[in-house]
Amino acid sequence: MKEIPLGDLDLAVVSHKDGVPRCVVTLPTGAVTTVLFGRQLDACVATPLHYILFLSNDLIYDERLHIYLVDTQATVLDQARLGALDTAAFLSELTMDSAERIQFSFFGGDCWEILLHETPRSVWNSLFSGSPWVWRPRLRRRYFDLRSVE
Repeated sequence: MKEIPLGDLDLAVVSHKDGVPRCVVTLPTGAVTTVLFGRQLDACVATPLHYILFLSNDLIYDERLHIYLVDTQATVLDQARLGALDTAAFLSELTMDSAERIQFSFFGGDCWEILLHETPRSVWNSLFSGSPWVWRPRLRRRYFDLRSVE
C-alpha cells in the first residue's frame, strides 16, 4: 500500500443544481469514476487492486471527508463520509502501518482508522454506524471499516 502523488490523478468539479460539491476523478490507470461527492482531492492510497480516495468539500465550518474505495476500473466498491455541522476540519497525519490499515486525523487531535478486508462482508448498519461523525449507506457489502481510535 502506498500514497499516490496527487499530480498522478485528475479531478474535475461537476456542478449540480443542489449546490452540493461533486467531482469525477481520473485514476492513474486512465479510468474515470462516476460522479462523487467532494470537490477537493486530499489524498489517494493505492493497493494492488484498489484505490482509496479521500475527497473533501472545501467548505469552511461545514467540512466533510468522503472516502471511496474504487477498483482499477474506477468502480466504487465502498464508501463512507466523515463530518460534523459547523466544524472546521482537514485531513492530516495520513499513515499506513500495514497492508490493510490506514490511520489519519480529520478533526484535529483525533485518530481514525480504515481497516481493509480481504473479502467484502455483508452488513446491516444503522445510518450513522455507531458514531455521530460517520455516515455509511445502510445495507452494503463492506470492503473496509472506518472507526475512531482512542
